[in-house]
Amino acid sequence: MHKIFESGTQPFTIFNEYRQDFPIVVSLPHSGVCITREMNEQLIDGVVLPNTDWYLPELYTFLKEMGITGIVNHMSRYVIDPNRALDASEAKSYKTNLIYKRTTQGYAMYRSKLQKQEVQSRIRDFYEPYHQAVRCLLEEKEKRFGRVYLFDLHSFGLDMGADIVLGNRNGGTTSTELMQFVRASLEQQGLTVQENQPFSGGYITRWYGAAEDCEALQMELWYQTYIDRRDFGNEELPAIDRTLYSGTQQKLQAVFQSLCQRLG
Repeated sequence: MHKIFESGTQPFTIFNEYRQDFPIVVSLPHSGVCITREMNEQLIDGVVLPNTDWYLPELYTFLKEMGITGIVNHMSRYVIDPNRALDASEAKSYKTNLIYKRTTQGYAMYRSKLQKQEVQSRIRDFYEPYHQAVRCLLEEKEKRFGRVYLFDLHSFGLDMGADIVLGNRNGGTTSTELMQFVRASLEQQGLTVQENQPFSGGYITRWYGAAEDCEALQMELWYQTYIDRRDFGNEELPAIDRTLYSGTQQKLQAVFQSLCQRLG
């Protein structure tokens, strides 16, 4: 179900790179479905790579139309996870691993242990370029506006008790005012919101939100809020309920329009 990444092509896309309409950068690090040819040959036959942030680039396509700047990762999180620190723990859980040895549902992925050279090439070819691009986008916004706002966009499959979970490292990466505004904007659209539980923000939120002139907020959207009203299992590219999808897209667009009016 995943695509083979062709060498010579870009592992991510930047949109509105040179537009400075708003002091906003959005990052979509987990929506990619590309894996390397080498990785494909190393995978166990029939292994499923679930729990991707399915369809988010399409869902948030209005951001490009609005003039907001963003970066979309084409590489699967299973190649290497840009939302983990380089010195991330090599534990069994994908929640801390830079390169997963098992899927998010705990199934073994590889026929044999990855070689150090393979790990280093993924860091060089995919991880470092993604973060270099994010840094450059933020720096250009800071030059223009003095302050920049990074929104790291994700989705999740399990029922966590809300449509959206906002994470700012328990108040460490955004002002209280920004968190309250985003929450109120979402709730005005009829979406239920939790803060920092169970997702307080990963490495991207923590790292870039630590800068003096950058506020970073992670937004996690429940699959049942935009894909389909059902439970999700060990699957890839789940079928979409288009009515639900379109309705949620309109709500999110209204939220970002409010953000642009406030921050622009």
